[in-house]
Amino acid sequence: MKPWRFYGRTKVLTILQHGLDFNKPKSDRLFQALKVRGRRGVGKTQLLHEIKKHSPEDVPVIICQIPEPDRHQNPSRELTARMVQETNRVGGADRQEQLRRLLAHRYQGTTDRMFFMEMLTTLLKSGAVIVLDEFHLSKDQGLPGDVREVIDAAARSREETPGKLVLMGSHQQKFDAMFAAVQPLFGRIDDTVKLRPWCLKTIMAMAAEQGILANPGQFLTLWTAYGGIPRYWERYCCQNRYSQLHGIADEKEWRQAFLDVESGVVANDAREQWDGKDWVELPPEQRDMLVWIGQNRSRGVKLKQIPPTFGEYPEKLNIMNHLRRWVDLVDMQPPVGERMPSKWFITEPNTLFQISVFRDLAIFKDDYQKPLFPTPVPESVSSSEQVVADQVKRLETLEGGALEQLTGEWLATKTGATWVGVRVEHPGMEGDIDVLGWAAGPGPKLIWLGSCKRNAEDHAPELNKLKAVRSQQDAFMQYLVTSATGEVREDSVEFLQTAEWKRLLVSPLFSPRLRQKYAKEGFELVDIPAMAGSFGIELAIRAKTARATTTVPSA
Repeated sequence: MKPWRFYGRTKVLTILQHGLDFNKPKSDRLFQALKVRGRRGVGKTQLLHEIKKHSPEDVPVIICQIPEPDRHQNPSRELTARMVQETNRVGGADRQEQLRRLLAHRYQGTTDRMFFMEMLTTLLKSGAVIVLDEFHLSKDQGLPGDVREVIDAAARSREETPGKLVLMGSHQQKFDAMFAAVQPLFGRIDDTVKLRPWCLKTIMAMAAEQGILANPGQFLTLWTAYGGIPRYWERYCCQNRYSQLHGIADEKEWRQAFLDVESGVVANDAREQWDGKDWVELPPEQRDMLVWIGQNRSRGVKLKQIPPTFGEYPEKLNIMNHLRRWVDLVDMQPPVGERMPSKWFITEPNTLFQISVFRDLAIFKDDYQKPLFPTPVPESVSSSEQVVADQVKRLETLEGGALEQLTGEWLATKTGATWVGVRVEHPGMEGDIDVLGWAAGPGPKLIWLGSCKRNAEDHAPELNKLKAVRSQQDAFMQYLVTSATGEVREDSVEFLQTAEWKRLLVSPLFSPRLRQKYAKEGFELVDIPAMAGSFGIELAIRAKTARATTTVPSA
């Protein structure tokens, strides 16, 4: 593995640098209060440290983490001490002199809270960018009201206060609640930057540099477990407990070793568990619904398929809407063609991975109420080997759905793509299309129909299976045309009837033999190296893959 570095985020870096007025002279900078949102591990702190690296010489970026609540600790004093320490590191001679004067003239009657506010104000007036990380921890320590007073004072004299105040926190529920209508900081934020997981291009660029893409099967496993969360990938690449995995070439041995290490991480550290209260808190009914979906309907579920234990339709919909709006853990896939119930699915890969694969682990917290669906321990489990075997089987099943999601994200980057759906249904037929997308805007009119298999051999043990895939795709498109005709959508009918179809077979890796076999049937073959190649890293990936897969039979 190569030394870890900052990957991607070009667009959000530009947005944030613009919001911090890095491109303006000091005389034109005005005070602003910003917040950076994003779930735990998505890279907020690393983003601000990258901002710090590239800040202008006259704009020091001072990053301070809010101290953990402690009854023996004075939060204002501790935070002030941290700001002093950081200012001494990056503040420059003039700001260090201001700080020395401020410290020297602190009069005896000044309270710690007053001095914290005075110091924060002084640094903002000097043009510094102050970042208060893990700000959600401040709520129970009396700091939000103090910060509000500083923001209000700075806002009244924006021209004399060229600095910026940035607030961020990893517990999104607590962090967002601090800016609600009844809270001290309501209406005090000028702009918000939401940090999302890495895009597929960034993940693949990182995986290529770290050597992970040399084995597409291992990449798919890690994508299934980690999605686009930088913290998890960095942990895998850099922590000693994973180092033993980096030299394992055999895929089966590697997968078992990975599950062994990953289960140890999850079982021994509550902060690493999907429902760790450091970053999310869910009522029992919401948590149990996620568990039920992850263990029973990992590819998605309609509300009517969820047991009535969770209530009637309105109660189920309310739970889903909360999980979607407030914690970004679920989303829905509407059908196409005609009206019918949507499918809901878990969007956060590590949540789905832990719920589904590690269901044998005792990761239900004692401080939660008894779950509606406790995890059963099968009577047949008599050894740790059997537990691992069951985990491997569940992981392989989950990887099939993850490959569909991966393909959908890749298709969305194709030139001209205007819509992409995964596991797309039509009420007129059973089953679904693994991945469906189209380019309906200016330029060539295209429709992509994808069939995804974790094992490339499974696409067609016999060529008759490929004929069945083709027949299903033909029937699906005919239903779409019929639906559009019935609703008198002439533009849709014309597009569906005239667009060029691209039939795709997708797997982690196709051998030359399978490429030759499947190509004769009129399908375009897409594997993980091909996806990486579309982002301009094909040669490096292909070379590594060739060395890592010499046992694959060739034509």
